[in-house]
Amino acid sequence: MVFVFCGVEILGFLPLPMPKEQLSLALFILHYLFILHYNVVCLAVFITSQSLMRIIFPRWRFRGGQWL
Repeated sequence: MVFVFCGVEILGFLPLPMPKEQLSLALFILHYLFILHYNVVCLAVFITSQSLMRIIFPRWRFRGGQWL
């Protein structure tokens, strides 16, 4: 309880509850940002694995993916 009091009142790093109107907008923005971040990461992994890795390791690709 002391930690929560210090976090909210004294230090100000714990957020206070938001009104219902702002909460729905905040959840919408968080969901949008999550979907955007997920898609950007998937696209970056796909581009890296399909183009950059083929350029850097051409022999590894033609040996069936064997390490040595």
